[in-house]
Amino acid sequence: MKFFIALCLLAVAAAAPPYDNIQVVKYDNDNIGIGNYRFLLEQSDGSKQEQYGELKNEGQVGQAVQVRGSYSWIAPDGYKYTVNYVADENGYRSTIDKEERQYRLSSQ
Repeated sequence: MKFFIALCLLAVAAAAPPYDNIQVVKYDNDNIGIGNYRFLLEQSDGSKQEQYGELKNEGQVGQAVQVRGSYSWIAPDGYKYTVNYVADENGYRSTIDKEERQYRLSSQ
């Protein structure tokens, strides 16, 4: 699970343009290490990551964490891409969307 979260963070970091002045706009982490959790990170360059984890079948055979989330970034072509995903007992499933609106990139 930790590897999966690290992989998502790496994907967001790798997709972001190489700006030096990127600031964290919003950060929220509601995770005590057991049970359900929620994570949110927004940056000044337009990138965003959000993830929810929910413990299913707690204390029973088949106990697992169902993860839902998304991450988005503005690519060098100026379009915002968003990946939405679910990871659960049925595996990992994701979709990617490209916004019709093109953003103007600046090196700030």
